[in-house]
Amino acid sequence: MSDEYEGLAYIGKLMQLVETSNSPKLVQQMESLLESSEPRSVIVIDSKGHVHSNSYHDWIQQKKKLIPNKISLPQAPNAIPFEQVINQAAGFIEVANKINILAYYHTAIASLYYFRSSFGRKQNFDETITAKWEKEFTNIEHQIKTKVMECLSEGAHILNEKLMPVLEEELNKLQEIEEFYYHPEENVPVRIQTSLSELQSQIQGDLKNSNRVTFKLIQELQNQLEEFSQQAKSDQEDKIAEVVEKSAKKLGQLKTVSIEIFDMLDLVYQASLQTNDSTWSKEIEGAVLKVLSILDQNGMIEIPVANKMLDGKIMEVIGTVSEQDIQPNYQKYQVYAVHQRGFMEKDTGKIIRKAKVTTVY
Repeated sequence: MSDEYEGLAYIGKLMQLVETSNSPKLVQQMESLLESSEPRSVIVIDSKGHVHSNSYHDWIQQKKKLIPNKISLPQAPNAIPFEQVINQAAGFIEVANKINILAYYHTAIASLYYFRSSFGRKQNFDETITAKWEKEFTNIEHQIKTKVMECLSEGAHILNEKLMPVLEEELNKLQEIEEFYYHPEENVPVRIQTSLSELQSQIQGDLKNSNRVTFKLIQELQNQLEEFSQQAKSDQEDKIAEVVEKSAKKLGQLKTVSIEIFDMLDLVYQASLQTNDSTWSKEIEGAVLKVLSILDQNGMIEIPVANKMLDGKIMEVIGTVSEQDIQPNYQKYQVYAVHQRGFMEKDTGKIIRKAKVTTVY
């Protein structure tokens, strides 16, 4: 029997033991063995004796994800309870959400003040129209504040520049996710998946560099939290699921409120188009596009529907116009007007909200 054959036979036997015992020690032994061998595609023998063509190196990496990296208790003095990891990650997401919505709020209010200021410089509106616009600006500002207060669960008195440093300090003071936790089933220290702590560090770095947190990072942390929570024991499941569900709900609320605030600013832009003052409407459009770009940065993009053919997957028809009443270059079932923009997740294409449109019939 050749040395190479004996080596492969030994690896195959070791792999069978790993499959049947799920022993972390054997996984480590296997990884150590493979580090000294050349990466190659060879047979893989599973616990039932079935033969597969694969790479041992790929296989061991997959196996490491499935088998917790358990170590002896003295090596993990800072191990924390499983549910504490869940609460830490959920608390981190909650504060990051607050920072994001507050930063977005200040941008929206700044845009609204810009609308108001640019309108005040116009001399071609009579007093009745001016009073109507002023009332509308005041009403929109009140609505934006109300939505943000609901999202933050705070009062109006906190919606100022002083709150952001408080939230930033709160985020930085949150305890870092420890390296180890106690496995809920076996009560032994297990190394926490690296992605949780890495995302925590990335979010803190994001905040330091831009005074806001990229929505994508928050979403990734939420996804990791949901995956991690699957390890919960049966008697913990309801409690853990409640924490994770609450965190997901808050994240969904951030998306909804951000889009609803944009809607209010977009309504000002749509109304400005009816004033026949192209200069002013262009100024408003520029500010609205800036807010739209912030939504883009947070992973939410507008669904392009203008002049498209009707598509029920991304559009909601709220009205129709007859072909006889419009210009001949429109086709039947083509979008004639967009009354409310639709949005979808930038990375996944998942529809957040359909666009509301009028179509030709």
